[in-house]
Amino acid sequence: MVALGIVWLLEFRSGITKSNYRRIREGMTLQEVETVLGGPPGNYSRFPDKEAGLWTIDADRPDLNREFFIGREVWVGNELAVAVWFNDEERVQKKEVNQMPKRDLLQRLRDLLLN
Repeated sequence: MVALGIVWLLEFRSGITKSNYRRIREGMTLQEVETVLGGPPGNYSRFPDKEAGLWTIDADRPDLNREFFIGREVWVGNELAVAVWFNDEERVQKKEVNQMPKRDLLQRLRDLLLN
C-alpha cells in the first residue's frame, strides 16, 4: 500500500501537465516557461534519456530537418513531452505536446526501484 502511495505521489509531482502546457503563450520568456513547467528543459520522466527522446518528435513529419531543432527546448514528463521553440530574444514562437506511452503499475514500481 505504501508503494502505491509513493507511485501516486511521484506520478503527480511534475509540472509537465496539459493544463500547464495550455498556460504557455506566444511571447513568454524561457524563464516564464520554466516557471510554468516547474524547471529548466530536461527529462523529468522515469524513461531513460534515449527512450524519452524518441517520444519528443514524430519522425514522419515533413518539416523534420536541421532547422526544426533551432531554438527548440523540450520538457519530458511521465505523461507528456512538451516542445517549445524560442526566437532569438528567447521568447516563445510556438509549442507542441506529445503523449508519452503509458506504463502500467508494475513497470512504474520497477522504474522506482531501479532508479
